[in-house]
Amino acid sequence: MFLGRFDGQSKLLVRALLCGSSGAHRALEVFHRQQRANPDMSLSNFIETLCQDEVCGPDRTGQPLTVGPLVWLFTALLKKNLLSFINLVYLSLPCPPILHLLKCLCQDPHRTPWMTAMIRQLERNLEVHNEEPLYTPHCGHRLKELSQRLVGSDETGGWAKCFSRQTSECERASGSSELGTQRKRKGIFLALDSDGEDTGQESKRIKVEVCGSESLDDEEKSATTELSDD
Repeated sequence: MFLGRFDGQSKLLVRALLCGSSGAHRALEVFHRQQRANPDMSLSNFIETLCQDEVCGPDRTGQPLTVGPLVWLFTALLKKNLLSFINLVYLSLPCPPILHLLKCLCQDPHRTPWMTAMIRQLERNLEVHNEEPLYTPHCGHRLKELSQRLVGSDETGGWAKCFSRQTSECERASGSSELGTQRKRKGIFLALDSDGEDTGQESKRIKVEVCGSESLDDEEKSATTELSDD
């Protein structure tokens, strides 16, 4: 990974960027800790090292060696995390080093459509007048085909009709779920009412039994008293 090209602080950032899908946020945490330890800390050396020329191996056998920025040799995931990290901290960085890095990544022969979109978005954030769309021509063609397939390019209403249809379907689904919830609640209330009635009947039976036992006790006491008097 050519970690030997970086200084100590930059190595920590590179290792953080290698932490899978959370690499950008890990690098941001490392960067904030470094800033707290050294308020004058800068990413200029880190970006400058990424843009240094390195010998790049050929993509196919028989092709000559080429020279390109060190960042070209990194994996696609690391490049993605790097751009996401730059997008999080670009406001606190000087503009020229970032533009230099973006220029290097624009020339990357293995650049992905996602990288292209993020590079253009960063250029817009840095107020570089880039009028090119964020999507590729192929993506734009696919979107146009999808639009025509869904609602038709010549129909009145267009996407509004499509979204209104989806909204009505969602409303029907939510209405049916609410009806089901109301039915469940009604069933629960009926069960509680029946339980209450059963409880009331049981309490009535208990009262009758208690009263009956008390009357029997009184009769036994009176009979015992009469026998003792005799």
